Amino acid sequence: NAELLFIQSTGSPIRGIPPRPVLEPAIMANGNRQEITKELENAANAIIEKDPVKFLQFLRRAGMVAQTACKKWFTDPRNNWAPNAASTIRAKGSDRPLIDTGEMKKSIVWVVRTEQK
Repeated sequence: NAELLFIQSTGSPIRGIPPRPVLEPAIMANGNRQEITKELENAANAIIEKDPVKFLQFLRRAGMVAQTACKKWFTDPRNNWAPNAASTIRAKGSDRPLIDTGEMKKSIVWVVRTEQK
């Protein structure tokens, strides 16, 4: 799904697929960016205060906020995606871009990796 999301995000002129970016615009969208930034600022402050437990909590919250924003982007009218071609609408029975099985949307996840010593 990562490869398919990349193709969808950048588009493919050879396949007649217009770009429909998800991750970057969803994270940078007004409201989303501020909420994610707030959690990252809280994480930074927790590290300054030498509180690794709170640091991870805030980092995980930032990941969850970003994940939710990206999943909602598929139906957010701000995405300004090109509509499906008539042939695609006939084939899948829907005029909603990138919504068919929902697998691509479900595959967007966040992860915090900690270094093991």
